[in-house]
Amino acid sequence: RISYGIVEFGRHERSETPSSGRPRIDFDFVVWARKRHSRPALTASDTLDCVGHDSPGGSVATSDFTILGAGVVGLSIAAELAQRFPGSRIIVVDKEPQVAKHGSGRNSGVLHAGFYYTADSMKARFTRNGNERWKLFACEHGLKLRECGKLVVARSEQELEGLDELKRRGDANGVKTQLIDEHQAHEIDPCAKTFTRALWSPNTASV
Repeated sequence: RISYGIVEFGRHERSETPSSGRPRIDFDFVVWARKRHSRPALTASDTLDCVGHDSPGGSVATSDFTILGAGVVGLSIAAELAQRFPGSRIIVVDKEPQVAKHGSGRNSGVLHAGFYYTADSMKARFTRNGNERWKLFACEHGLKLRECGKLVVARSEQELEGLDELKRRGDANGVKTQLIDEHQAHEIDPCAKTFTRALWSPNTASV
């Protein structure tokens, strides 16, 4: 329950693009600016009960889904829910006046391939599948995609075992990687220096 601070209502829209053919996604964006040190932060178990300033006489905002946080994750969840449940009322709550003001707005944009993570873990699967879906999304929406790949080098003989382990994880996770020698590494990046061999990940990219 929000009974303090400032609540403002806005509208977020994503227009349909000819290439994707997907319907427009609408959901309400709520700016929640609570008074400093007045009360504990809002938690997932709280309910949203606030008065819209633009409603005649004020009205209680209700929703089918309420999402806390208007970063990449929160807005992605809102977009996915809007596609899965057309016509549902979705409210995204954030303490900032704009979306993606924290970690999402300062993200490096790297699309990791998924070979670093424990074999067949949920994080590994999400990273691998997310890499593929992000590339598709970028192409559909005309976003600039830099498919640069990643070169992992070894500074000494002791670090070669680490390269082998990353290769094993990549194979277990269904991620394409390749062990290459130092001459091949030099062809990919003339500035790269490695001990004996390196690990090449062609699917790593940035957006």
